[in-house]
Amino acid sequence: MLKRDLRVLVCGPSNISVDNIVERLAPHKIPIVRLGHPARLLPSVVNHSLDALTQTSDAAAIVKDVRKEMDTKQASIRKTKSGRERKVIYGDLKELRKEFREREKKCIGTLVGSSKVVLATLHGAGGFQTRDEVFDVVIIDEASQALEAQCWVPLLRASKVVLAGDHLQLPPTIKSLNSKTKTKSKDEKDTEGIIKGMTLEKTLFDRLLGLHGNEIKVSASIFNYLLGSLSDSIAANAYYPISNA
Repeated sequence: MLKRDLRVLVCGPSNISVDNIVERLAPHKIPIVRLGHPARLLPSVVNHSLDALTQTSDAAAIVKDVRKEMDTKQASIRKTKSGRERKVIYGDLKELRKEFREREKKCIGTLVGSSKVVLATLHGAGGFQTRDEVFDVVIIDEASQALEAQCWVPLLRASKVVLAGDHLQLPPTIKSLNSKTKTKSKDEKDTEGIIKGMTLEKTLFDRLLGLHGNEIKVSASIFNYLLGSLSDSIAANAYYPISNA
């Protein structure tokens, strides 16, 4: 995919599933960025996080200078007794904060936009960092353990999707099952037919298999060959439905 100059968004239902992929991609020296709060990431992948990259990139130096100037202005308020001077400093701080937000946003946009592979959890893929980004392919790892609603978050970022997983393994954990039926009153309209068979327990992975059958399956060996340099990031010994979004 990278040889074809395609941009890839790689997602998983949990932080650990995404971090495992980052660990396998890192040795290949691929331009990657991991979205998510550093406190929730494995120590081994923090250097690839967006927060860490924004601190070490060239654009980050300018952001740091603005931040330093803001801190200096903030400290000078305590030393100033004149109300007129304080008013001027507050005005300067307001302008600096605005500049800080603009430069930080531009820095983040540059980092994410220049990355060939962006990695995030399914929920994290819907953040402001990817709002204006367009990808060629979305890869969802461990798709058989993800809720369908979660999967639709990254699917809006690309026209093609690859679901990787094993539908014979454990399904996603559902604490509140919605498959139970309740008694309806005579005056209540019957809407069961509209959502028949649509439950949280049924994943997008299962639904695609139900609609298209085994014709959308490819074995792990063929799938890894197609992925090329990304093959090491996907678990082996599973079946992978492939579908156009």
